[in-house]
Amino acid sequence: MTFELPDEAQALKESAAAFAAREIAPVVEEAERNEKFPRDLYSKAGQAGFIGMRYPDELGGQGAGITAEVLWRETCSYQCAGIASALSVPGNIGSYPIYEFGSAEQQQRYLPKVTAGEWMGAFALTEPEAGSDVKGIRSTAERKNGLWVLSGRKMFITCAPSADFFIFTCYTDRDLGYEGIANFILDRSLLPDDAITPLKTLGHRSSEVGEVAVDRIEVPDDALIGEPTGGFRRAARTLNGGRLVVAGGAIGTGQRAVDVSVAYAKERRAFDREIGGFQAVAFRLADIAAAIDSARVTVYWAASRWDAGSESPKDVAVAKLIASEAAVRAASEGLRTFGGYAYIGGEFPIERLFRDSRYYVIVEGTSDVQHLVLARQLGLKPQ
Repeated sequence: MTFELPDEAQALKESAAAFAAREIAPVVEEAERNEKFPRDLYSKAGQAGFIGMRYPDELGGQGAGITAEVLWRETCSYQCAGIASALSVPGNIGSYPIYEFGSAEQQQRYLPKVTAGEWMGAFALTEPEAGSDVKGIRSTAERKNGLWVLSGRKMFITCAPSADFFIFTCYTDRDLGYEGIANFILDRSLLPDDAITPLKTLGHRSSEVGEVAVDRIEVPDDALIGEPTGGFRRAARTLNGGRLVVAGGAIGTGQRAVDVSVAYAKERRAFDREIGGFQAVAFRLADIAAAIDSARVTVYWAASRWDAGSESPKDVAVAKLIASEAAVRAASEGLRTFGGYAYIGGEFPIERLFRDSRYYVIVEGTSDVQHLVLARQLGLKPQ
């Protein structure tokens, strides 16, 4: 099952896959073991033109659509989901609000540095008590003496330990409800050294996830993205695109789980035959291969709808849900194929793929959130 990509997109996918095999594959084990993102990879990816491809030429991008970002995340995730996250987030949710909603001055200051692979941005939205419930954030921005004073605690922020700036989402006026939310650009240089705390994670270890503690940090007016209200919709738009890109990552991780499991089933012998010759194993692998192929078609279709300007929340939710769940299923069923060897850390990549796959059903809207979106699109009102 295939989705016919345009020639330019297919060429990009092949180029990205070659980059990932050449640059990412050799450093995966060390990066995962040390839980450290190889920052030089970001510079190489920027120089190769893979960072912020949606941005126009004058900002260092390629003027490409979100399909390009999906393909980039997919091919990098095939090699390593954690490194792929760190290579993808800064040019997407980590800086996209600046492109779509920021001023020309903000765009010129930040985006060329991002696309060149010099600066990394991070999307500081989630908090200890507010993830899927964005309106539940507690971070604030107070207006004092001509400046904005930011305070708040952000949690589970991808790329936080490496980020050069953050898109910081907070309330400027809580009395307005979610309309009183705003987005600010918060430069890392304004934060004390102890403001960022790295977090140990189950999977995606090489992406570097962290907590960001902001305590009465003053920023000028030109740090505000757009108006001091309406930030909820800007964050939602950013996350919607992020969901498609994450779905691309799920496809890459899921496909790798299928491929390593099939290869092992052809090599491992039991009862005088390859284990892939047993119907129980062969059918299990056929099922996950079909699931990933189906997810890929769905994600590519949704991305093409986005690029055509005709996407709907339903399209994005379907793609994110199907791809995320398919990745988890592929890694879980693949794990069974390896038996006891899969339970030994580092023995085979399926152990890492199993851990990494769980990430996709959580970030950028959990599977439960996607179910909620889809149910509402059907005219239902789940509580």
